[in-house]
Amino acid sequence: MKILKKLIWVALAIEIIVLLVVVINSNVDNMTLSKGEIYDFNTGWIITRQDGSSQKIKSLPYSEKSKAGEKIILSNTIPKKYSGMTMSFLSADKQFRVTIDGRQVYEFGVNDSRPFGKTPGSVTNFIDIPENLTEGKIEIEMISPYDNYASNITGITISKRDTSILNLLKSNLGNFAMCIIILACGITLFMLAFIQAFSRQTRDGISYLGFMCIFGTIYFSIETKSLNVFYGNQTLYSNLVFLVLMLWPVFMQMYYINNLEEKFQKIFYILLFLTLTNVACQLTLQILGVFDFMNMAFVSHILIFISGMAILFSLICTIRKGKDKLFALEFLGILAFIGGSAADLIRTYTIHIGDFGKYSRFGMTIFSLLMVFVHILKVIRGYSASIAENARHMQMEVQVIEEKNQELTIANEEAEKAKAEAIAAAKAKSVFLANMSHEIRTPINAILGMDTMILRESDDKDILEYAGNIQSASQTLLSLINDILDFSKIETGKLELVQGDYALSSLINDVYHMLLGKAKEKGLALNVDSDKNLPAKLYGDEVRIRQIIVNILNNAIKYTEKGSVTLKVGMSEQQNADAINNNNVTGSQPAKNIIITFTISDTGIGIKSENISHLFDSFSRFDENKNKHIEGTGLGLAITKQLTKLMNGKINVTSKYGEGSVFEVSIPQKIVSDLKIGDISEKYNATPDKKKKKASFTAPDAKVLVVDDVKMNINVFKALLKRTKISVDSAMSGPEALEMIKDNKYDIIFLDHMMPDMDGIETYKHMKELEENPNKDTTVIMLTANAIMGAKEEYLGIGFSDYLSKPVQAAKLEAMILKYLPEELVTKADIS
Repeated sequence: MKILKKLIWVALAIEIIVLLVVVINSNVDNMTLSKGEIYDFNTGWIITRQDGSSQKIKSLPYSEKSKAGEKIILSNTIPKKYSGMTMSFLSADKQFRVTIDGRQVYEFGVNDSRPFGKTPGSVTNFIDIPENLTEGKIEIEMISPYDNYASNITGITISKRDTSILNLLKSNLGNFAMCIIILACGITLFMLAFIQAFSRQTRDGISYLGFMCIFGTIYFSIETKSLNVFYGNQTLYSNLVFLVLMLWPVFMQMYYINNLEEKFQKIFYILLFLTLTNVACQLTLQILGVFDFMNMAFVSHILIFISGMAILFSLICTIRKGKDKLFALEFLGILAFIGGSAADLIRTYTIHIGDFGKYSRFGMTIFSLLMVFVHILKVIRGYSASIAENARHMQMEVQVIEEKNQELTIANEEAEKAKAEAIAAAKAKSVFLANMSHEIRTPINAILGMDTMILRESDDKDILEYAGNIQSASQTLLSLINDILDFSKIETGKLELVQGDYALSSLINDVYHMLLGKAKEKGLALNVDSDKNLPAKLYGDEVRIRQIIVNILNNAIKYTEKGSVTLKVGMSEQQNADAINNNNVTGSQPAKNIIITFTISDTGIGIKSENISHLFDSFSRFDENKNKHIEGTGLGLAITKQLTKLMNGKINVTSKYGEGSVFEVSIPQKIVSDLKIGDISEKYNATPDKKKKKASFTAPDAKVLVVDDVKMNINVFKALLKRTKISVDSAMSGPEALEMIKDNKYDIIFLDHMMPDMDGIETYKHMKELEENPNKDTTVIMLTANAIMGAKEEYLGIGFSDYLSKPVQAAKLEAMILKYLPEELVTKADIS
């Protein structure tokens, strides 16, 4: 057994050595949240009294006499380098206002509403300095209902707001640790009291010590002056402090009434009577408004001090008589508490501000720990009195172990529950996005569809102009929705690239004509400069590249009031071929790698240098007052950055505030064809054909079924196919569609997904199960507003032939039908 004990100590020593080696020699990233510079702002202050006299303060903190109700003004100049930061300092029992450059930015206690009393309480203040300082003149106007409080000022610091808060919490870690220890001791004492009652031991008032610890936890937590970080009702904290001070002696007195000889009990009964009288008087005077708790606090302090001295005297007498040696430990504990309290009382009535629980908190911690130790020993003694009590003692130990195991089991169950909830939350988010996409896109589908019919069929110039505006606004709304959905995909890592061959000239032409109208509306010139040696055909994700360029060009146009916006397209050789996705590309020749560069420059308002680093942050916008009329979610550039990164590209920004900005996007791509793009400037200058386009085909013998629970969507669908002469049947529910499918043969069936009772997927499955079904081999296309990533793969996996998203565009609908209609039913139209 001795050898085993030695091995345990050797193992412990080895673990300590290993731990020290790890701490000393590890070089890891500092993950501490409390980071950032904290600057002192304690010099340059001038104090002005109500009588007009002024005095320059050498340095804060500053303490001077002042009268109740006297107005004290502190003034200084904030250096501009502190713009946008937070100033913090501690104030006690005074109201104040803070103005910067003549504008009030903060106030405390001025407009408070209280049922009774007038003390504003003590608080750590966090005052945000405006981003745009002019002169930086700051004035702090202070008034206190008590003498010598308004003119007491602590040191002031400036830092970022999160740094200030975290530094406050960090500086109070030791204080909070002691509060937790005191609270734990209180709970332990309650448990010991319960054990005494359960085991029918002699009760010695342990529960009173438990209440004393609970009240101590409340008092010392408030005195950290940091609880306003979590809850800001300072009136509550102020009243709690005084209520605790009033009741604290009660528990001390009641405990020692239960533990000391009868001759000492008389002293504590007298003190108890005085204490309860003090409680009644203070509450009455406070409620009636005669005196404030603050004015009567010295009575509570005196009673606590007298009670402590009475306890010390009683314990000394008891110890001298050779009574229980555990009283010596109690004496040390109460001596530590009374000593700390005395030190704090002296500070309270001399400096009037600060942490008034600094020393008594430490003393209370020692007292609580010693009292817990003493009473654990007392409880153990009680259990050792008889075999039966020892047996009960063992039973309690087993019960404690079982409770710990139960806690572990509950903790494991809660962890599993939390995991399941997290999975459910992720699923709920996907369902929410799907529903959001469906609910918003469905009315947009109707708007765009009907608007398309107006553009097709109307000859009235004014109506066409109105319809064009409707189309533009609807497309803007759709773009905002797409931005939000794209951002959600990026956040969950579900955004993927869909790569393929594309014509570069077509991409440039599309981008140019998409934004030309918007530029002309603002009177801007939209210029394009492309390298004639650019390859004609590339391999990559054309849709996402177009989205990147459109986002940046759209921003340039929005923030440019006059002048021009220029898109320049160039290239350079790709050095690292691995940077590009190695999917196969069309053609027998191995693909070459290049860096395609899009440079967008404008003559707009420009960007401040300090804002460029935050330009691609989510939901960020700058100069809100200046640009509040400009539309947008603040997601466009964040998505642009993520898309560029996803394609192994880079994006750089240079800007001169007030003169314009330049965005340069470089993306690796593969060359599919050796043909050059040549001079395509004619395409940019070509005027879009505004004549009403004819259908690209007709199919009068074709028969199509569309199923949708929204009548307007069906009307839009039929209107979009009107010029193709296709026969279109419709159904507004799954069961109705199944009846029509049994009785009619269709060339294509379009099924809406989200329908009540029986959705599109259920309808499709029931259709496949029909015994007499002339449409077993008919092409079935999912028609839905669900634009979430993975939706198409899900539909194709179920068995649908294809997927068409809402809002339905005429060109895409016609292309989809042309893809699946039998050739013999189609007559191609001459649309030249």
